[in-house]
Amino acid sequence: MCCTHIHPHAVEAEAGEPHTVTMNTALREMLLHLAHTGMERDRRLRAQQVCLEMIADEAQPPVRVPTPEDPRIRTLAEAIMADPADDSSLEDWAWRTSMSARTIARAFRAETGMTFTQWRTRVRMVAAVELLGVGMPVGLVAKRVGYATTSAFSAAFGRTMGRPPRHYQPTRV
Repeated sequence: MCCTHIHPHAVEAEAGEPHTVTMNTALREMLLHLAHTGMERDRRLRAQQVCLEMIADEAQPPVRVPTPEDPRIRTLAEAIMADPADDSSLEDWAWRTSMSARTIARAFRAETGMTFTQWRTRVRMVAAVELLGVGMPVGLVAKRVGYATTSAFSAAFGRTMGRPPRHYQPTRV
C-alpha cells in the first residue's frame, strides 16, 4: 500500500469531507515516481499539480445517507446502518416497532427525502464502498450488504453509484 498526503488547501473540497476518487494507471505511476525520485522543487511542484488535476478529473461526489432525526424511526435506521444485510420488509419493521408501515414510510420520506427502500439501498451502497475500498471481493461485499447474487448487487451498485463496483477497489501495485 502507498499513501499520499494532500494538504487540505491544495484541493477545492469541503473540509473534513471524504471523497471517493479513482486511481487510474497514469496517476498511480506519477505518484510512485514522485515517491521514489528526487527532483528539483519547481519540477516536483508541477508534477504534483498534474496529480491534483488528475484526481479532480476523476473525483466522484460522496454518497451521503441522511440519518433520520425522528425518534419513531431513528432506532430502526440505526439498526439498518449497523446491519445493511438485514432484508426485513417495511411490514416487518412496522411489526417490530409497533407502528404502521404507512407511518414508517411517511416518516422516511419526510426525514430523508427518499422512500424506505431507496434509503436502505443508499445505506447498502455506502457500506459496499467501504468494503470494496479495503479490497474485499465483490461477491463477498454483495453478501455482506444484503444481496443474494453478485449480479444483482453489481446492477444496483451501478445504478446508484454510476460505476461498477470494480472501480472502487484498490489498484494493486
